[in-house]
Amino acid sequence: MKRISLFFAALAFCFAAQAAVINISSATPDALRLALAGAADGDVIEMAEGTYVESQEINIDAKGITIKAAEGVNVVLQLQAPI
Repeated sequence: MKRISLFFAALAFCFAAQAAVINISSATPDALRLALAGAADGDVIEMAEGTYVESQEINIDAKGITIKAAEGVNVVLQLQAPI
């Protein structure tokens, strides 16, 4: 039983180690869309303070990605895609 527990603990560690934190800035046009395009399942996209202007629709593609603001900052997402 102990070997099985160690196996699953090691497996969980491997998956956690593969996740990346992608830090983005509002200074880059379409920063969120570009970060999503390059992100893998389990990654975290952390947004710095600012207003993020996206020129196209944002597609998450049902990936297991977390999108969050950095600790203690305000983030505004502005979509300028045609309706």
